Amino acid sequence: MVEIRLKRGESVDKALRRLKKKLDREGILR
Repeated sequence: MVEIRLKRGESVDKALRRLKKKLDREGILR
C-alpha cells in the first residue's frame, strides 16, 4: 500500500505526479 503525504499547500495532482515519478524510478509501474 502506497501512502501519499501531502506537503502543506501542495495540490493532490502534484503529489500524485511526484508519487508516479517515484514509482517509475523503482520500476513498479510497467
